[in-house]
Amino acid sequence: ASGAPIIVPSQDMVLGLYYLSIVNQNEPGEGMVFADMGELQHALETKAVTLHAKIKGRFRTVDAEGNVVSKIYDTTPGRMIIGELLPKNVNVPYETANQEMTKKNISKMIDTVYRHCGQKETVIFCDRIMALGFAHACRAGISFGKDDMLIPDTKLKLVSDTEALAKEYEQQYNDGLITQGEKYNKVVDAWAKCSEKVADEMMARIK
Repeated sequence: ASGAPIIVPSQDMVLGLYYLSIVNQNEPGEGMVFADMGELQHALETKAVTLHAKIKGRFRTVDAEGNVVSKIYDTTPGRMIIGELLPKNVNVPYETANQEMTKKNISKMIDTVYRHCGQKETVIFCDRIMALGFAHACRAGISFGKDDMLIPDTKLKLVSDTEALAKEYEQQYNDGLITQGEKYNKVVDAWAKCSEKVADEMMARIK
């Protein structure tokens, strides 16, 4: 097993976070500079800027000594909203949120939080991004329909390969090469990766 968390937001929640992280050209407010989230929220409420506009925004975090530090980034209002949910930790930089929020990137973001901030902070963070993603999927009026969910051509091969891998781990256990716990972790990890690959290909078709 890789040790990475295997639970990530899915379906409408992923769609909402992806929607928040999109960058569009020539949006209202493009080129504006924001000193803090309060200033940004006011601009969003008055429609001076959109969630997807290319802006410069100041993001605050902490350094290795725990001191508050800030830096201005090329970003979007949507990405700054996601970034505000990141735990304040020197090893969890704003770049973690300042990217297109595909399912794979969301998974990497959660993994970064887990590795550097621990289980409790990760659970809190996941609850917050799930709520944020779902809320913005609803506000945007977007959702998955059954006709959107096209089964990737590679699904059968991915499932077949994973089944073969699971049998291989079973044989390793029977031969005494790995423990029952190791076999379980390897099988869970293999199926989690298979599910993620299938989901990523489905999302790519939806785009």
